Amino acid sequence: MEALLIPWVLLLLILLVAVCLLMKWWKTGVAIAIALLLVNWYWQVFSFGICSLDKHKNPNCLRVMTWNICCAD
Repeated sequence: MEALLIPWVLLLLILLVAVCLLMKWWKTGVAIAIALLLVNWYWQVFSFGICSLDKHKNPNCLRVMTWNICCAD
């Protein structure tokens, strides 16, 4: 159940990075951005790959992993 909180944590970190960069707190914004990438890397919430695994689909599409993968096409 805690895994469902991770996307919300990522959203909060994105908002914090935006606020820090708007306030010109560059070092804090960069540190939070690194934390954002590390959280995403550890829990693998979003896949950043742009190549398709299926050769019949469009190879230039962005693939995003979701929580509901049991009925995905």
